[in-house]
Amino acid sequence: MNQNLPKFSVLISVYAGDRLDYFKKAMDSIYDQTATPDEIVLVKDGPVSVEIDDAINEYKQKTDSVLKVVAIEKNKGLGGALAEGLAQCSYDIIARMDADDISASQRFEKQLKFLKDNPDIDVVSCFVAAFDKDPQKPLFFRRGPLEPEQIAQQFRFRFCMNHPASMMRKSAIIKAGNYIPFDGLEDYHLWARMLMDGARMANIGEVLYYHRWNKGLVKRRGGLKRAALQIRLQREFLRIGFINKWQFLRNVAVRTTAAILPTRVIMRLRIRLGI
Repeated sequence: MNQNLPKFSVLISVYAGDRLDYFKKAMDSIYDQTATPDEIVLVKDGPVSVEIDDAINEYKQKTDSVLKVVAIEKNKGLGGALAEGLAQCSYDIIARMDADDISASQRFEKQLKFLKDNPDIDVVSCFVAAFDKDPQKPLFFRRGPLEPEQIAQQFRFRFCMNHPASMMRKSAIIKAGNYIPFDGLEDYHLWARMLMDGARMANIGEVLYYHRWNKGLVKRRGGLKRAALQIRLQREFLRIGFINKWQFLRNVAVRTTAAILPTRVIMRLRIRLGI
């Protein structure tokens, strides 16, 4: 199927709050790739709408040998769903994808070639274009450092890679303990543990992923509850030795302040700074 490229799985999770039109665009972008997946592991994180269930059945009928559906009876949240899905992935290379985003058609091919040419790299992500309605009219771009050493250094202060746009080695994820539920911060928690375990990460300096971003998303990721969660995450990082006390204080000050800023201010800052 993909000559001279490793076989790989795609890991995606869908839940009751996902929109049908967004989900279908995400799935279509997975199928419309220059390097097509050998397996798509789709986790239904609890009951989903009838419309999404029907769409899943349609995809399954078209590509029954490729699409593997993992149904979880009760919603576990993204961390729990990804942990279950990861266990069902047949291949060591796994591409992540969110159910409301869009992958560029060459994303998988370029990331596969990168991992093939760099066997010491365990995670590769890419630059991301954030959009509201039209992916061809991005609001801003999320970029990050390209080299493993820069990424490892910056990770102590900020989440400098894009998780749903990543391709990873399953063996490195399992070695670090797999995904652990952390109320929306399971990706940062996982990658911190992977870095402590010696994993190396890199970015491709090109936009290969389109992230759906709007006021509703920003609002959900802000407020006092989010500030408390950020403090809990930083305490966990301090406990496991990922950061020191000075880094802990700095991170708590910056992240809690950012979480409680008004939504309109956060949106303006993100668009201006590309974060």
